[in-house]
Amino acid sequence: LVVANLDNKGSKKMSLATPWQENTTLEDALQWAPAWQVGVGIGGSLALELSALQVRVLVPGPARSTPPTVVAVSPAHAAVVRRQHKHIKITVAFDRAMLLGDDMSSVRLDGRELKDLEGASIFCSSPVQPGGCRELALHVDFEATADG
Repeated sequence: LVVANLDNKGSKKMSLATPWQENTTLEDALQWAPAWQVGVGIGGSLALELSALQVRVLVPGPARSTPPTVVAVSPAHAAVVRRQHKHIKITVAFDRAMLLGDDMSSVRLDGRELKDLEGASIFCSSPVQPGGCRELALHVDFEATADG
């Protein structure tokens, strides 16, 4: 169920009928941290308030999340990159923020872990609160790339 407040100035209280039974918990599939929930009332009724221009996608909970998806990489796949410096900056953008931990063992370049790339570093170039990141930047020695 998609609900939206298209007013750009103020919040709106909404009451509507849903196909779900009383006491069904609905979660907003767009808000993953922290999860947002609302209960279905008597006869499948739903009452909620949305702030200006807010949208919620309500699904019976618990919502199942999919991992963040890569939406852009720079330099582009199969791009020819001319060596101008000792290091090259590679960026990876995601469709939504992902939580970052200290363990970066899942980050790989040409099949090698970050710790195996001499002088490589990674950081969040587009932080999102709380503790999330929409774009990662990897600085790596030009010679460490596959065709270096």
